[in-house]
Amino acid sequence: MAKPQITWTPSTQYDTGTVSSLDLDDQGNCLETHVGGTRLYYRVGEINNSGKNIDFGKSTSFANGTVTNIALASDGNFVEVHVSKGKLYSRVAQANFKNKTIKWRHGTPYDQYSKGSYCCIAIDDQDNCIEIHISSSDLYYRVGKVDFAGKDINWSGHSTKFDNGSYTQCSVALDTQGNCIETHVGRGRLYCRVGKLNGDTVTWGESTQYDKGSVTNIALGERGDCIETHVKDNRLYYRLGKLNTDNQTIEWGESTQYSENDRQSYKFTNIALNSQDNCFQTHVIAAGSRNNLFYRSTQIQSNTTTLWQIGKENARNKAEHKTGSWEKQFNYTVGMDAEPIDNPDLPELIAIAEEENSIFCAKSIQVYFTLEQSYAPDCLTLFYGYFGEEENRVFLDGQLLCKDFGISSTDIRHNRIPFPRIEAGEHILKITTIGKRKGYHTIGYLRLDAVVGELEPAPIIGLYDVVMQCSG
Repeated sequence: MAKPQITWTPSTQYDTGTVSSLDLDDQGNCLETHVGGTRLYYRVGEINNSGKNIDFGKSTSFANGTVTNIALASDGNFVEVHVSKGKLYSRVAQANFKNKTIKWRHGTPYDQYSKGSYCCIAIDDQDNCIEIHISSSDLYYRVGKVDFAGKDINWSGHSTKFDNGSYTQCSVALDTQGNCIETHVGRGRLYCRVGKLNGDTVTWGESTQYDKGSVTNIALGERGDCIETHVKDNRLYYRLGKLNTDNQTIEWGESTQYSENDRQSYKFTNIALNSQDNCFQTHVIAAGSRNNLFYRSTQIQSNTTTLWQIGKENARNKAEHKTGSWEKQFNYTVGMDAEPIDNPDLPELIAIAEEENSIFCAKSIQVYFTLEQSYAPDCLTLFYGYFGEEENRVFLDGQLLCKDFGISSTDIRHNRIPFPRIEAGEHILKITTIGKRKGYHTIGYLRLDAVVGELEPAPIIGLYDVVMQCSG
């Protein structure tokens, strides 16, 4: 597999505790929770300008418990789950990053049918969440929809057992396309499993042993890169991996020890990764009767580079457009737009012809771009997110690349579309929509990435996507 570069900063102690959880957003904020004795504490933090350190607020107690796990969404919204006296609790709240505080509500028991010894949670940018917990040594999962306005989670049915054994600890990660990875510990062995969020359920692949250890934690990036950290024989190790959704596997790199001092006893580890591939890891070192909490940071340097991008991945285009017109075709030339990411000059909708419309629509959009070199098959990947329910089609130089149906006008559909062999020079990317009713869809973002150096496995296709590769 391709081997991204990774260099860790020195560890920084920030507190004391036995179990920790940390998550990042894409605006340089972070949220941490940890266990101290039988109490749970939180810290709100800001990643400083160097991108290597965290300016934490004060450590503040918020509940009783023995395990805690956090999942941070946008605008400071987050979900926290924990175990207290064998019962599973969840909280939905919002962090104030300015004054580094949280106004908590009471925890809500979310599984009255089973007790828990360990729990973890992950959330995507559409407020879907997946929770995994261990009850009577077996693994259970539950899918929910987070209502941040109502400070609640709308859980789908009851918990579902998806593995049985003598398990002691688990972790879960979820990307924006519904792909998830869980890792767990059983009898000193580490296992992983790849899943796909499918409405109220998850379709899981097989459980595979990938290492040995006593504690594990997993983080998943938006390009299929994942990083896992674990404790084995009181030492810290990490593995980089590449997610393959076609066969629901992970291609792992080597297990690498990154403990700073072999004389210290490492007891716990947790890891977080944002969409910019900034990575922060926390760990616990036993020091006599105390357990000290530390963090370290790194950045995963993928072997891809972005050639051009239109719009933002996590934000609907809110640019001001001219109104009251419909065009058969709108041409967009890469490099000519003053603000292609923050305020792209595109029609608001790609739509079938309508006699009257109050907003600017086009039947098709053609994106003109130039390549300075030729690329082999699968060396270029188009990342495409859009809103809408009708069938949309993507063409490259007149050949059909992809056609599929969107989810809804409010939920974004993420596609990763591999290009065939393409020569240096000028090219045209064309996007259209087809609908029996008044069909339309909105481009959320377009991004063209190129592989640099060693060829990666074929890019991963997004949620429910149907991809038709060009020949050649």
